Amino acid sequence: MISQTTHKSVIFSEPFQLPEFETPLPAGTYDVETEEEVLKGNVHTALRRIATTLRIRNGAAIERHPDAVAIAFARDRGVVVVLKGAVTYVAEPEGGLWTHEHGNIGLAVSGSGDVLAGVIAGLLARGCNCAQAAAWGVALHARAGARMVARHGPLGGLPRELPDYIPREMNALAAASKR
Repeated sequence: MISQTTHKSVIFSEPFQLPEFETPLPAGTYDVETEEEVLKGNVHTALRRIATTLRIRNGAAIERHPDAVAIAFARDRGVVVVLKGAVTYVAEPEGGLWTHEHGNIGLAVSGSGDVLAGVIAGLLARGCNCAQAAAWGVALHARAGARMVARHGPLGGLPRELPDYIPREMNALAAASKR
C-alpha cells in the first residue's frame, strides 16, 4: 500500500465557535494531519482517507470540553475517536459517546498508545464494529494496565508487557458476563 500524509495548519486570530461547543474555542494554531491511501489506476489516481489527526497547539479547548471536542471531530471526519487522558472519551460519528474513568499513571508512557491501537485492531479483526472495538479496547487496555501496576508499581511496567494481560482480562470479562 502506498500512502501519503498531508499537514495543514490553520491559525485563528480570534476565538471561534463550532456547533458542538457551548463556548468559543480560543484563538490559536490548529494542525490537521491526514493520511491517505494512494489508489493508482491506468488514467487517474484517487485517494482514500485512512486517518485524520487533529492537534490543537493550544490544548485549553480540549481540557475544558474534551467530550465536545471528541464528538465534534468524530462527526466532522466520520470516524470513531479515542481521546485519551485521565478520563478517556470514545466518540462515534453519529454522536454516541462513552467515557472510561479507570486509567492509571502506569499507562502514561511512550508505547502504551501503540498497544491500545493493537488491541482495538485485534477486536476489529474479531468482528467488532469500530465503536465497540474502541470502547472495549480502552477498557481492556486500562484493566491490563491496572494488573501491570499491581505487579510492578506505578512506574515499573513497560508497554511491551501489556499484551500479556489482555487475554486474561478478556476471559475475566467473559466469565463475569455469564453470571
